[in-house]
Amino acid sequence: MRRARPSTTVTARTCIGCRCLDERDNLLRLVASASNEIAFDLAGGSFGRGAWVHPRMACLAKSVRGLSHALRATIVTSVPEIHQSLVAAAWRRAESLSRAAQRAGHLTTGAEAGANVWKAGKVAAAIVAEDARAAAVVSWVCEAQVAGRTIVGPPKSVLGRWWGQEQVAVAAITDTGLAKAITRAIAIAQIPDPTLSSREADRGTEVG
Repeated sequence: MRRARPSTTVTARTCIGCRCLDERDNLLRLVASASNEIAFDLAGGSFGRGAWVHPRMACLAKSVRGLSHALRATIVTSVPEIHQSLVAAAWRRAESLSRAAQRAGHLTTGAEAGANVWKAGKVAAAIVAEDARAAAVVSWVCEAQVAGRTIVGPPKSVLGRWWGQEQVAVAAITDTGLAKAITRAIAIAQIPDPTLSSREADRGTEVG
């Protein structure tokens, strides 16, 4: 009897910026619309030909030159446009995932309620609003930061809009998978513009 060969899945892709091979989880997928406009497929739901790029400034800046060839389409864009598209897509992704966490009961908002969840050992990640100075020094938030479980998010008014409240200073995510995905989306949204000077770029954010 002939044995069937085990199926294998190729997960490595080439970054069109640095041309290095890497796992798909470490890259972002770019797709082109029917009108040859670029979009980032952060949710992984878009069909068709795509290109892959590392979520870091140097690769984003270099990616513009290879888009037309990689996507087999005439792409007219610029580094700032690529960056703006990525930032917008990442914030939409972060909001969508955060709403999903709320619907599933994996979200707790507010410093006091978050403290109870932290004491119970259930906090996978804490999102602290960028303008929430008081929340940033709350004891459990500081402990979460030391543990590497905090990320600075958008302003309090934006977090409030995500979850149907006026303002939210801090929120705790209790599902590990959602926490990881939300943290990554917010980190990607905060990647500085690749057109910054090299000195500023050296101090910028890279997302693994």
